[in-house]
Amino acid sequence: MTMSDRSILLAACWSMGLTMLLVEGVRPLLPVLAHDLGASPALIGVMVGAFAAVPLFLAIPMGYWIVWTGTGRLSPLAAVGLGGAVLLVALWPTYLGLLLSQLLLGISHLAFAVDTQTTATSVGDPRERVRSLSLYTTFISGGQLVGPLLVGILTDAFGYRVTTALMSILAVPLLFTARHMRPGAGDLTAAAAAPSAADAGGAAPGGRVLVILREPVVWLSILGGFAVIFEMTVRQSFLPLYVEGLGYSSTTWGSLLSVRAAAAMLGRVLIDRLMARAGGQLRLMVAALVVTAVGLGAVPFVSSVAGLFVLSIIVGAAAGLVLPLSMALLAEGVEKDVRGLAVAVRLTGNRVAQLLSPVAVGFIAEVLGIGAAFYAAGAILLLVAAVIGPLGRSDPGSEPAGDRSGQQEQRRV
Repeated sequence: MTMSDRSILLAACWSMGLTMLLVEGVRPLLPVLAHDLGASPALIGVMVGAFAAVPLFLAIPMGYWIVWTGTGRLSPLAAVGLGGAVLLVALWPTYLGLLLSQLLLGISHLAFAVDTQTTATSVGDPRERVRSLSLYTTFISGGQLVGPLLVGILTDAFGYRVTTALMSILAVPLLFTARHMRPGAGDLTAAAAAPSAADAGGAAPGGRVLVILREPVVWLSILGGFAVIFEMTVRQSFLPLYVEGLGYSSTTWGSLLSVRAAAAMLGRVLIDRLMARAGGQLRLMVAALVVTAVGLGAVPFVSSVAGLFVLSIIVGAAAGLVLPLSMALLAEGVEKDVRGLAVAVRLTGNRVAQLLSPVAVGFIAEVLGIGAAFYAAGAILLLVAAVIGPLGRSDPGSEPAGDRSGQQEQRRV
């Protein structure tokens, strides 16, 4: 990887890391604040699901934007939206204010995700891709580690209004990190962002999406991302309520969410060794999904802080492997000049998970209690593992990258 590629990759990593610090720090506050306002679990689920409602329809248009304009140009707008969404919690702590904050937070987060993931999957040699995406997702976990813990401590000390006002300031550095994601002439990401001659006169936008969706690895990546987002959303939405229902403080649930992120970072350090042991990317992803499902479903059986920390470590380490593996599968299955669009298609699946998981699980919690929310989430993850498990026999990640290169050239989108 050249120095220019590494600089662009690090800019994408820092941008998404700071974004996740803000998003993962503030989002767990919203169900707690809504509960304090008198919202039922079902209403909380709907409000949390609003995070993905509008982005569900914006992911693919954002992907086209990046395909045509290049990386690093969408993120500055997202930085302004992200700061405004966090500040809105402090200025307008009502049902409507929280709902609008969720919507703006979701749109801004999506813009950063499409922009930075396209950048991270477009730099460096294909042989380095899993390692590069492990670094990228490690920064994501770093944000997930610091955000909830920081917000939990500040909320206990100063209250949520001061906390969110202070957190909104952290959106300012994103304006600068985004600029370093813009490639110069001849850089790899510039080539990845520019439409080819065939694209200019080729298939219509909708047709290009359908072509991408014909690739099996795209569906594998979508399912893997769907499962991880489902797990994260359920934990964000209902773990704080479960923990506070046991009589623990905001710092406790913030620490639990941070420990999960720290465990995810540790798992990614070992990803190459674990992938070799499992026999490929897809087989490791299936095993990680099963462990995540069991750990998530076990939460209602545990009421001690020590037990909850152990479960957070197990779930975090397992779920942390799925994200870079699902991204790498996608990056290896599509051509660079449509990678921004392919990332957007994948993120559309993520937004479906972010919309459906809190709404569906919220209604389950309303009828059967908070514990049932974790049972349902575990069952969904086991179902996803069962769907993609048989495909492990033909796992493209079980072969060395060099051995696959010739096959990929024949099946590129």
